Amino acid sequence: MDRFNELADRIKAAAQERKEKEKCAKFKEVKLEGSSTIQTGFTKQGKQVMFEACTGLSIQSRYGVGTLSVKEGDEWKVIFTKGYPSKALAWMMKN
Repeated sequence: MDRFNELADRIKAAAQERKEKEKCAKFKEVKLEGSSTIQTGFTKQGKQVMFEACTGLSIQSRYGVGTLSVKEGDEWKVIFTKGYPSKALAWMMKN
């Protein structure tokens, strides 16, 4: 039964990753670059942003959920937590 649950979890994670990649591919003007843990980029207005993925064994970390921060002056301001990269790209397009 455990093997069945593990397989189901892997299939679900792969499907979620595929959907997230498709959503992110729609954004051509802004992008996030870096490792799977920390990605950086710039908003449409040129502000620097950082997307930090959750780490650990939680369900959110499996699907790439993380925190988006924007640099304002010398400090980083958190925009949202527990958001997907596609949500970060959508916010970057608006700001």
